[in-house]
Amino acid sequence: MKSVSRIKLAVSLLAVLVVTLMVLASPAHAAKLAGTSVKIGILVPFTGFLADQGWLQKYALEVAQEEINAAGGIGGVPVELPMYDTQTKPEEAINLVRKVATSDKALAIIGPFTSTECEMAFPVANRFKIVAISASSAAPGIAAKNRPWAFRVSLPSDKSLEPTVRKWKEMYGIKTAAVIYDASEALFKAEGTIIFPKLLKDNGIQVVDSVTFVKADIDYSAQVTRIKAANPDGLVLATSYNAGANITRQARQQGFTKPIVGSTANMAPDYIRIAGASGEGTIAVAGAWEDNPDPRVQNFIKKFLVKSKGKRLDNSAWYVYDVIYMLKQVIESSGVTNKPEDLDADRAKIRDAFAKMKDYPGVSGKISVRADGDSDKEIYVVQVKDGKWVVVR
Repeated sequence: MKSVSRIKLAVSLLAVLVVTLMVLASPAHAAKLAGTSVKIGILVPFTGFLADQGWLQKYALEVAQEEINAAGGIGGVPVELPMYDTQTKPEEAINLVRKVATSDKALAIIGPFTSTECEMAFPVANRFKIVAISASSAAPGIAAKNRPWAFRVSLPSDKSLEPTVRKWKEMYGIKTAAVIYDASEALFKAEGTIIFPKLLKDNGIQVVDSVTFVKADIDYSAQVTRIKAANPDGLVLATSYNAGANITRQARQQGFTKPIVGSTANMAPDYIRIAGASGEGTIAVAGAWEDNPDPRVQNFIKKFLVKSKGKRLDNSAWYVYDVIYMLKQVIESSGVTNKPEDLDADRAKIRDAFAKMKDYPGVSGKISVRADGDSDKEIYVVQVKDGKWVVVR
């Protein structure tokens, strides 16, 4: 009997030892994080000239937040997303980066939205040593100038517009083009003066005129009249979706019937709403595919449409949903504790882990972070057909 008891005792001790070793060997993310919430600051425009797109990001973030918290949060702690309105003003973005970094003591920031905001706010994020990830900025080189804390999960124009211009020429045999761009916004100025002209030249397309406006403008009739007089084979929009849609309407009203191609910012549901029938045939670029049969993609779209009351996704809404999940993975796998005394160390861990992200399986496709802080993503050329953006490449 004593030998049996000894055997039982030995088995019990062995079981305890195995469990102990399993706990000690478990990865860092298995342990519950400290605190009552994991705080990630959100900087988006709820007012200003890109407010509609800011609200689309908000809906996507709310879907992600609800999903994550229903599944146990990040590291067992609910995720909190304090959201602030940058008003699409760089000076406001600067102030809000400072607030999120110092007052809110967030682990990371998603935002700001525009390239102009990022040019001003990313250096502040570097100064406070907090990761800032834009899901919409597209002007080339902004993240690269603000290493190591600035990142972008979006489509830099110099990469995304190349297949777009090539497809535009292929479809319509374009030989000459006019370019119209917003000279008051960093992204559109870069697209209008550098990116589109180079891509057009590379594809054998001559620029016959280049016309400017500023985002405060509401009447584009003079610019359209000048473009029409130049008689190009097609028109290039280096604009926001709202300006692009109004320019398109004005062009069609003046009898300009040539093909139109737009930049990344034009691939928005409100471009179609504002342009109406005039927008039919417009070509742009997208970083996600609404008709993707992947159940995870379709589930996200379904939830988003409920949240947005039927408003469809733009590029940035797809990306920001992926970014919050990328941060979840990074926080849970990099040894972040979420303890107040570890804030600086936690932010550095997030920075280092995010920089190593490769082939993340997002709803917008695989995402890999490059050494320059930008991301490699799948690209789709899209066109407005029957009032909807559809993939043509």
